Amino acid sequence: MTSLRPTRRGVALLVTALVALLVAGRYTLPALLPVTGFLLGLVVLGLVAATVVPRRLSLQRTITPRVLDHGGTATARLRVSTRSAVDAGDLTWRALLPEGLGGPLSGPVGRPAESRSRTGPVEVAFRVTGSTRGHHDVGPLVVDSCDPFGVAVRRRCLEDPIEVVVLPRRVPLPRLSTLHGHEVAPDGRPTARRRGHGEDDVVSRQYQPGDAPKRIDWRTTARRGELMVRQDEPTTTEQITVAIDPGTEPDATEWALVAGASAIAHLVDDGHVTSTVVPGCESRTVSGVHDSLREALIDLAGLTHHDRSPVGAPPVVGGPVVAVLGVVDVARAREWATDLRRASTVRALVAGESGEAAVQVLRAAGWRVVVWDTVDAVPARWSELGREVTRAPA
Repeated sequence: MTSLRPTRRGVALLVTALVALLVAGRYTLPALLPVTGFLLGLVVLGLVAATVVPRRLSLQRTITPRVLDHGGTATARLRVSTRSAVDAGDLTWRALLPEGLGGPLSGPVGRPAESRSRTGPVEVAFRVTGSTRGHHDVGPLVVDSCDPFGVAVRRRCLEDPIEVVVLPRRVPLPRLSTLHGHEVAPDGRPTARRRGHGEDDVVSRQYQPGDAPKRIDWRTTARRGELMVRQDEPTTTEQITVAIDPGTEPDATEWALVAGASAIAHLVDDGHVTSTVVPGCESRTVSGVHDSLREALIDLAGLTHHDRSPVGAPPVVGGPVVAVLGVVDVARAREWATDLRRASTVRALVAGESGEAAVQVLRAAGWRVVVWDTVDAVPARWSELGREVTRAPA
């Protein structure tokens, strides 16, 4: 979409010309007529130049990557090309960024790299920072071209939005033996159920961006001639399910999503196959593959405290579940307790604002619950969850 508008200089010249014309007629001053014609001529020439030149102006915009970690940055590039033999004048750009993204909002386009060229493409790059979790539409983007006299501006607008996803913030979590293949024996000592690390339990696959460097299989890499990583195949360790409910309060929702995203990433990084249960989203199985983890985190990025989707949890047979719940009422607590009734154990972080009645519903269903508040540190409550499980009777 394009539009044409006069600048302040153009308005001032036009007003001055009209005043000079009125004064020349009122006081019979023919010497002012050339001044009037000169000023009107500048305005007309400026409008013509601003109208003709930008018609051959083409704009292209890209943003990479489209999925950002919390606090991560993407590069936005604007490519401006003109096929006009006439100088387009000063070009400036202006972007409309949503609240969840930070970065410069305007700047000059500049000139082609070749000093003698007026038609070469010009590329402008600027950084966009993901400051708030969510799905954000970047756009529109406006490029203004001014005529050589500075009396008119032709505006070209790119209205097609580009979606940028900012993933939930993740924090490092301590390793809990109760969640990593250990049971509690009758005498209180942990018994190992961790999968073995022999050749039968490890397979190698090609390296993918995002794989942890500690998983690089150097022996297989040397033999195959390409970078390979170890991928543990669980043999005795049960698959872990992470259930996340954003709840109904915004502050508690953010805490729950940070804790849930951190739990998924922590378990996957430690080699566990992890399933996700998120109301309103597809259930996913996440392993050591970077893309599968990213898809699960994208689901969390779009959740809000306004979501009222039913739990819809698939049946969990025999496996442990880690649940992270925001503010839930008694009815929602009963829904979760019913849908996860087949799990072998459910360890849950539940918002204290949910109330004692909702917490008692979950505990009555056999859940081991740790209550948290939005001011609590996620790793501290996670550690308490592990201690709570250890104290549970065998």
